Amino acid sequence: MKRKWCMRIRVASDWPLPWAPNHYVSTCLLALSLLPPTLSFSLTNSLFLFPQPISPLLSHPSQTQCRSAAPGGHLVSVHNCQANDNLLCVVMKNNAKSPRIWLGGFELFQSGKFVWTDGSSWNFDAWTPGEPISRWTSREDCVEMNWSSIGKWNDHTCFTKKSYVCSFKNRV
Repeated sequence: MKRKWCMRIRVASDWPLPWAPNHYVSTCLLALSLLPPTLSFSLTNSLFLFPQPISPLLSHPSQTQCRSAAPGGHLVSVHNCQANDNLLCVVMKNNAKSPRIWLGGFELFQSGKFVWTDGSSWNFDAWTPGEPISRWTSREDCVEMNWSSIGKWNDHTCFTKKSYVCSFKNRV
C-alpha cells in the first residue's frame, strides 16, 4: 500500500527563488510501499521548501515551529541510509551555503541514549567519527546534520541557531 507523507523544510538563506511565488515551493510525491506507516521522514514525502531569508532557530523553538506548522509535526527523524542521503541532497540543493540543520534527535537526560521527537524508534544513525561526544564532558544534547562531514551527524548544544526540517503526515 502506498502512503502519502509530508515534509516541511525551513532553511535560512539569503538567495531568492524568482521562479517560486512568495518563495514557496511545493511538490507532492507518493511514498514507497517499503516505508513504515509512521511520522518518520522519507524524501518521498511531500516537500514544502521555505528558502526565504528566515532566521535559523534554536533546536527547541524549531520543534515548536514544526508542531504549529501542521498537526503532528515534528523535527525530522531519519531511519535509514537512503533517507539520510536524500535529505542531504535536498539540503545541499536548497541551502548549500548553510547546510547545518537540526534533526529531531536528542539525548535523553545525558544518558548517552538518543531518541526522536516524533517518538519513533532510534534504529539508524550516521554519526561523524568520534561523535556523539561523551555525555560526561558535554552538554551537547541535540542532533544536527552536516557539521564537519557532509551527511554525517553531530551532537551539539541545543542553544545554537540552525535551519531545520519538519516532517508530518499529509492529511489529504
